Amino acid sequence: MMQMLGSFAEFERSMVRERTRAGLAPARDRGVKLGRPGKLTGQQQQEVIRTVRDGSKTAADAARLFGLHRSNITRLLARVGNRKVAMPALLLARPLGIWIVFERWQNRKSSSLGLRE
Repeated sequence: MMQMLGSFAEFERSMVRERTRAGLAPARDRGVKLGRPGKLTGQQQQEVIRTVRDGSKTAADAARLFGLHRSNITRLLARVGNRKVAMPALLLARPLGIWIVFERWQNRKSSSLGLRE
């Protein structure tokens, strides 16, 4: 008896799967966007790309600004072809209890390290 119920459930599941696929194909042909909507508008995406590329913000700063996780920003930059993301300062050594920090990107000025000229 249980095997028969299992067979019917399996058959019904395959029918649901088939109907779903049959409905998705025409929708894709019509150009319907499927999936979850993006968190950023096109204008916001351009702003993030511009600020991270010119080095005025890191990916983490941009993520905080828009209330996202850093990986969302990194994924956006990778999708548009900018794999070189402005990295936060790289921590290299700690002599005498003082952290020495070096910048990883070239667009930064010495003032961003907290140094006075």
